[in-house]
Amino acid sequence: MGAMSDYDRAFTAKEAADYLHVHHQLVIREAKAGHLPGRKIGRTWRFSEAALRVWLQGQEQQPPSE
Repeated sequence: MGAMSDYDRAFTAKEAADYLHVHHQLVIREAKAGHLPGRKIGRTWRFSEAALRVWLQGQEQQPPSE
């Protein structure tokens, strides 16, 4: 087994919102719509830090929408 830093961190919706600097309701709405990578486990959403990082990099490469 690898070191603790080898594990991907799982964020709650609130933590993901803090990470992305947006409101937690926006995170949930975008995840439900399939626009943000996340998984619903029971009644709560979980977001992989690595998946959010990849998603952010993809957003930076897209031209701004008008």
